[in-house]
Amino acid sequence: MKNLFKKNKRIVVCLLISLGIGFMSCKDNMSSIEYNSLLTQKENLNSQIVEMDNQITQNKNEVNKLETKKSQLDKIAREAAAEAEKIAKIEAEKLAKIEAEEATRVSQENQVESQPYIVNNGGVWISQTGKKYHSNPNCSNMKTPTQVSLEDAQSLGLTPCKKCY
Repeated sequence: MKNLFKKNKRIVVCLLISLGIGFMSCKDNMSSIEYNSLLTQKENLNSQIVEMDNQITQNKNEVNKLETKKSQLDKIAREAAAEAEKIAKIEAEKLAKIEAEEATRVSQENQVESQPYIVNNGGVWISQTGKKYHSNPNCSNMKTPTQVSLEDAQSLGLTPCKKCY
């Protein structure tokens, strides 16, 4: 567009002068009522432009406020997600600790059950139908072992178990 003006500068100047003269002559041909009506319309349009500019400014301010609120909410959401992740990690660690403690407890119980049971007071274990006495109540899968003194077991004619003794 700039190049068009530079190339045809004389023509553009002539057109502008012609338009200016046309508007002036138009004003002379216009009645004062029409002229005043056009001025009123111009003033109304100018006031509408000012109102629209004010509305645009208000809208821009509102957009800025909303963007600020959005940024704040995004930050809060990120912080909440980080906190939830932290809590989930702590809960997972607690659960893992509880599971490890339970596994240790079960393992210890299994070790106690598999170890021979020796009674310090000289007692032994017998079954209701067996012919042997045992130092471990879990030996030979006894269902309902009964603890008795060694002397009582021997007096019943029971002999020591080869697995336990």
